[in-house]
Amino acid sequence: MTNQSYCPLIRPHIDHGLDFFNQVMLGPLLAKLRYYRRYNVRPTTMSLPSDWEVLTAILCDVMGSGHASGMDLTGYEVKSAISGAAYEYQFHRSGSSAPLKLRHRESGRALLDSMEYAGHLFWAHRDLLTHVELWYVNGQDLRSTFERWKREFPPDLDPNRRFRRSVTHTMVQCAGIKLLTIQDGEEVLD
Repeated sequence: MTNQSYCPLIRPHIDHGLDFFNQVMLGPLLAKLRYYRRYNVRPTTMSLPSDWEVLTAILCDVMGSGHASGMDLTGYEVKSAISGAAYEYQFHRSGSSAPLKLRHRESGRALLDSMEYAGHLFWAHRDLLTHVELWYVNGQDLRSTFERWKREFPPDLDPNRRFRRSVTHTMVQCAGIKLLTIQDGEEVLD
């Protein structure tokens, strides 16, 4: 398998991406927060993982995989976390017709095997989405991490469990390229 991963060109799609971010992610969150504060309820999540995937699909002009498991977008894996936190990867069962135990291990392992050939896009956010950064890391630059995970992957993974590992934000900053910063819903030119 050859490395098909490349840094996406997001510049032509910034305006459309910012429209989505402001209308679908930031705007509704700010509206909800008024109620959360009024009734003294702590928000548990800033946005859905699928929101980050759609925003990334818009910016990178690619399509989603259309599957609940596997690569998030065509050629890309998308992760999000509060700034400074780790980005979690999960490997689990697909909808294969193989026996449950084999299905879980093989699909998760196949996805793990494909990670070094993908582009990895990491969204770091803080202050209730008022500051957001998008980072890109080529899968080859995470190869040693994926190789270690392959060695750790259980040969008889329980079908009801997921194999979970994470990449630190420091690792992303060291190996990656910052593609975009959004402050208060607007692009910041770094």
